[in-house]
Amino acid sequence: MEKTKLINNILKIAKESAIILLVFIGINVLLTSILFLCHISISNMNFGMSLIFTIMFILYYYKTKEKKEIIIASIVAIIVFMCSIFVCSHTYDLTWDGNTYHKLAVGMMKDGWNPAYQSAKSFMKDTKTDFKLKDADRNSIWIQHYPKASWIFAANIYSITNSIESSKIITLLFMYIGFCLILDFCYKKTNFVFSILISFLLVVNPVSVTQTFNFYIDGLMGICIYIILCSLMSLSKKDIETEMQCKKENWIILAISLLICINLKFTGLVYSAIFCFMFFVLWMYRAYKENKFKERFIYYFKIFGIIVFVSVCVVGFSSYVKNTFNKGNPLYPLMGKNKEDIISYNEPLSFKHRNSIDKFFTSMFSKQDNVQSTMTDKEPSLKIPFTIHREELTNYIGPDMRISGFGVWFSGIFVLSLCCLGFFLYKLFKNNEKEKFGMLLAFIITSFILVIITEGSWWARYVPYIYLFPILSVFIASKEEKIRYKVISGVLCFALLVNVGIMSYTTFTKYFNRYSEIRTDMKTITSISRKNKKVKIALYTKAFSSLYYNLRDNKISFKVVKDVTKLKNPKFVDYFFYDRADE
Repeated sequence: MEKTKLINNILKIAKESAIILLVFIGINVLLTSILFLCHISISNMNFGMSLIFTIMFILYYYKTKEKKEIIIASIVAIIVFMCSIFVCSHTYDLTWDGNTYHKLAVGMMKDGWNPAYQSAKSFMKDTKTDFKLKDADRNSIWIQHYPKASWIFAANIYSITNSIESSKIITLLFMYIGFCLILDFCYKKTNFVFSILISFLLVVNPVSVTQTFNFYIDGLMGICIYIILCSLMSLSKKDIETEMQCKKENWIILAISLLICINLKFTGLVYSAIFCFMFFVLWMYRAYKENKFKERFIYYFKIFGIIVFVSVCVVGFSSYVKNTFNKGNPLYPLMGKNKEDIISYNEPLSFKHRNSIDKFFTSMFSKQDNVQSTMTDKEPSLKIPFTIHREELTNYIGPDMRISGFGVWFSGIFVLSLCCLGFFLYKLFKNNEKEKFGMLLAFIITSFILVIITEGSWWARYVPYIYLFPILSVFIASKEEKIRYKVISGVLCFALLVNVGIMSYTTFTKYFNRYSEIRTDMKTITSISRKNKKVKIALYTKAFSSLYYNLRDNKISFKVVKDVTKLKNPKFVDYFFYDRADE
């Protein structure tokens, strides 16, 4: 009894600390977006005001809770926040996308760019630095038109830490937030051990784990979607009407998660809309049976209408609204006139004339590799599920693994989960559990329709909902009393843990070795700079102009040369060269 009470108290504090962090992120992004519309750029004031509003939320929302409990939850939230900053400030984003446009967008916002009224290209042109940011204006199309929630939050962190690397904390924070909120949801449905495993596996998945210490946002978006689905399922409980506090809490979590998800990627808007619509149909079906259709329709329409308006028209003004008026399509440059093709040159050559389903299953059932037509002539190589090949462990593991991106064992795990879900559908149908049967079938069908219509669905980071197939199998099986279902859950959990464990090991061992080398090189460069000498720098490509912020943060005096041949003793550091002749 005492043990159960202790677990409940810990889970309660963990959940409250997660909500505090989620509210802070949501307030920060929303407040900054409103200030943008008022012609006010990012400054230290944004962070301070967000903190004040979060404290006001805590004092109001948790006024009936024990003070000790809320103080502990707040302290835990602060510790998680500070630890995330510390860890991220000691790592480096070594990715192409991170150094070509993500980091550039964050630095530009911190330096005063207001995306609501100024174009990215004009800000680059007007910014006077040795790096000539305008040389990287090919990347301005992504910075100008893509959703900006992660950049807004990162720029606010950058404004108080003066370390651009420390600002990539949002994925780490959401891994904690997602774990606590999903754990709270699962613990009400199944036992503690499986709740821990399910929550851990959802947030520490093969996509998020490779994007933990960089500015990529696919793993982050996946976690947002998982939180959204848990909130929607919580709001679907038939006794929720009598639990007003629980209902209010879930609406807050859902609203902020939607606001962030919609403004991370264009697919965040699409996926959020589809999954919310699925549950809206369920709620309307119940309302119709209870003769409350009109009343409930107006109620849900108002709530979702407000969430969509704030997410798209306020926070998304610089992307969705401006794209619509200036380019004729809210999803430009991925859709509309003169759209950009970001898939063709990223896929294997053999994928060019194949359909989506063919590409999807070829990618899933092949050896894990980063095959890309513009970089290599290699093609995906099929393998037997649950086998591991040496080259899969030695291949470059990056944040955008193209072939078998969900891990070396996922093909076998996916087949097992399809069998399990098929069996559970049969069981639900046989037991006449119409609602559960309908929702599970709708999810499966919707997922495969999305695979068919989504360009690039063979690429794991674009289809986070596919990872839910084995997780749902574990969740449903773990709720059953019979031992055979517990065995199924255990086997799937073991396979998923091994799968993500291999991905984590190969990712972190390679990255942390490189972090160590870069820290040594940065110390050398700083040492040269302190001798009152300008360090001669040559970029690997002009697109990597965001290096400017790393050098500025470390107070390094530098001179950019156009060609590496101008350096007497060049040393390569991932995305730039420096001259060791002045050591």
